Amino acid sequence: MGSAIVFVQYPLVPWFAMLALGYVIGGVYALEPARRRRIFCIAGAAAVRVFLVGRGVNVDGDPRPWSAQAAPWRTVASFFAVEKYPPSLLFPAMTLGPALLALAWFDGRRVASLARPLLDFGRVPLVFYILQWPTVHVIAWLFQALASQPIGWERVNPLTLEALPEGCGFDLATVYVGFALGLFVLWPICRWYAGFRRRHAGGGMPMGHCCV
Repeated sequence: MGSAIVFVQYPLVPWFAMLALGYVIGGVYALEPARRRRIFCIAGAAAVRVFLVGRGVNVDGDPRPWSAQAAPWRTVASFFAVEKYPPSLLFPAMTLGPALLALAWFDGRRVASLARPLLDFGRVPLVFYILQWPTVHVIAWLFQALASQPIGWERVNPLTLEALPEGCGFDLATVYVGFALGLFVLWPICRWYAGFRRRHAGGGMPMGHCCV
């Protein structure tokens, strides 16, 4: 009998753990402000340390260890280039650690108008998460059409990435333009739904109360 390769790109256990952590963080907001800020600072700093130490010695099973590169900035990029799919402990430590520190810093502060889109996204995260899938694909197809590339070439088997069509792909600057365009498209939708949800919530904890 021939052998088969099973590639689990989206293991459920780590992401359910992140979901549970979100509920735990929601409970922290029931504490008095000074205490919750201290909890966020301690937890965020601990997560950042876990990432720096773990990534420094290349442990915890990240499939792409970092390595020294010819240019210093490439070495830094290699250090922070951890995998999201499949995730290791390093990915949530790198992302959630700074996020918790940011929550501690924003707590009780009045947010500048330029940062308010972040509140609109954060108030309806599931809506943003669902809509970002079709949005990013439509933008990718638009860019591919404008660049005269075959539509949908990015939908390839992750085990056969070497089969990517010749000349396909975009530089990092174009990726950032697409990222900004996606946020620009999704922001008014999320803002509208956040307002709709607030008007029809029927009580409960105010959304985004910690930052306004």
